Amino acid sequence: MKLFNWMSRLDSPFALDSVVYAIMVSGLCRNAMILEALKVVRAMMGANMVPGPELRTQVYRDNYQLDRVELITVSEACSLLV
Repeated sequence: MKLFNWMSRLDSPFALDSVVYAIMVSGLCRNAMILEALKVVRAMMGANMVPGPELRTQVYRDNYQLDRVELITVSEACSLLV
């Protein structure tokens, strides 16, 4: 997120476009940083860029997988208590 914040400053020499946003979201999703990925998507939309269907699918899929892992972990932990 530090890199993204630096790149999105007004005095940054970089121009954020949909490709940069997609790369940031993809990397964050791969590292199970879903909330950070959603913040980048929100910033993207705030810059009047619309996330494409592939980007939305990736965020939904990775969020679902993360929730499923957490659900399985909680279920396993509860089964140990019985």
